[in-house]
Amino acid sequence: MNTFWQDLRYGLRMLLKNRGFTLVTVLTLALGLGANLTIFSFVDTFFLRPLPVQKPYQLATVTATRNSKLVWGYAYPEYAHLRDHSQ
Repeated sequence: MNTFWQDLRYGLRMLLKNRGFTLVTVLTLALGLGANLTIFSFVDTFFLRPLPVQKPYQLATVTATRNSKLVWGYAYPEYAHLRDHSQ
């Protein structure tokens, strides 16, 4: 344990001696940790957690084609018509 404390003190002295290197290292670690946290939060929110619905197995994707092109979005009147006339 005594060797550990000696190594720790030596490491701190070297970091204080080379302040530019220390600053770049700390900033690099901070940016890396921040980016990692942001990406994991995104993946966790959108891909890992289940959807907040009662019966997720009943969800469906509705698409249409117009002029031989796939259309994903609908205007509200189209949505209301599909909702009211589907089984």
